[in-house]
Amino acid sequence: MKKITLLLMALMLMGTAQLNGQITTKPTIIRDLRTTVNTKTITIRDGVKYVGDFNGGLAWIKPTNGEWFVIDKAGNKQFTLPKDWRPAQVTESNEFLSSVNFDNGRMMIVTGSNYKETASIIDTKGNTIKKFEKVRHVTSLNDGLAIMERMKGREWLPVYIDANGNEVPCALLKPKGAWDFHYNVYQMKEGLRLYYNYKNKTWGYMNAKCQGVIPAKFKDAYSFSRDGLARVQDQNGLWGYIDTSGNYAIEPMFTNKVGAFYGGLAKVTDKTGQTVYFINKQGKFVYQFTPDTSVLIEDYIWAGNNIYSVWTFGGCPNIINSSFKSVAKLPVNGIGDISGRVSQATANWFIFTNGSYNRIFDWQGNQLASYESHDDYCGHYFSEGLCANGVNYFNEKLEIVIQFKDSQF
Repeated sequence: MKKITLLLMALMLMGTAQLNGQITTKPTIIRDLRTTVNTKTITIRDGVKYVGDFNGGLAWIKPTNGEWFVIDKAGNKQFTLPKDWRPAQVTESNEFLSSVNFDNGRMMIVTGSNYKETASIIDTKGNTIKKFEKVRHVTSLNDGLAIMERMKGREWLPVYIDANGNEVPCALLKPKGAWDFHYNVYQMKEGLRLYYNYKNKTWGYMNAKCQGVIPAKFKDAYSFSRDGLARVQDQNGLWGYIDTSGNYAIEPMFTNKVGAFYGGLAKVTDKTGQTVYFINKQGKFVYQFTPDTSVLIEDYIWAGNNIYSVWTFGGCPNIINSSFKSVAKLPVNGIGDISGRVSQATANWFIFTNGSYNRIFDWQGNQLASYESHDDYCGHYFSEGLCANGVNYFNEKLEIVIQFKDSQF
């Protein structure tokens, strides 16, 4: 096991907080959601049930009583799915399992029950690329790959399908039967995607051609981060990090689950979970702090080409830079704000979310806007310049671009 050199920093977090005690809370510049003369209004009887994020200039909408349809960013309807058809992301047990969108201009749609399904791959015009009869357990396309079960001989067997509807030969172990697992196709990260060996109950990584590149030998695993490392758990239950070759960059040594790497830093804890450390990609400890119950130490996040975190101490959320110093304090209006989280970050601003209440700050701590989400499925994220809050789309100026209204009759 690689020897880990412990380099404790002399400056602890509370010391940093005292050092930065001169920092004052920035003025609040709140803008509310508002309509303009350019707002597009779409009237739908009984209103909408799902308002999806934009992807490739298109977004999926589900009326409360009606069929799924697609709009463009001007609010124009592009096409409607036939009656009883739905995106494959939508299941019977969980109607909105994940964000519904196209995968590089293609989407898998299904109709029927889990045992008599029909599936189709469609393009952004609603045209059918390929149709599949008598299938079941169909997944959505994810980076050009989907899984479905087809009857072969006298048994149902899973097959991998590409974006054109062709079966992809896959050297990975394929399970039989579907009662004790749920199929999942993971995203490509750093040229690799996770897969699960159901026989051995272990995780590995495959390439875009469905070829196993890193053997499934991990008890648990996560996708690779932008830093080129993935966190994995070995068969002894210890966590470490591997590189894209499958070699350990940091040997398993952590009892508790570790954080992902962002900008060369990852958060880990000791086995009691009481002491927080940050390590670099060489496995060296570069920061340590033992917080009390009033302190919340979060992972770092990417903000363009920089990284920041929002930690709560002294009864106030603080923006923390990569040198572990407070940049600014955020204005708070109660304990609920203190327990919020960063739900999205860009190079210029981030969204601080607590339940359905969202506030937008820049990285100097200025509060730019606030808004409320009206559904549980999306609404905290800007996608292609627009954000859905369950009843409308608005831009970064908090101007409502598209709004949905219930018919009066």
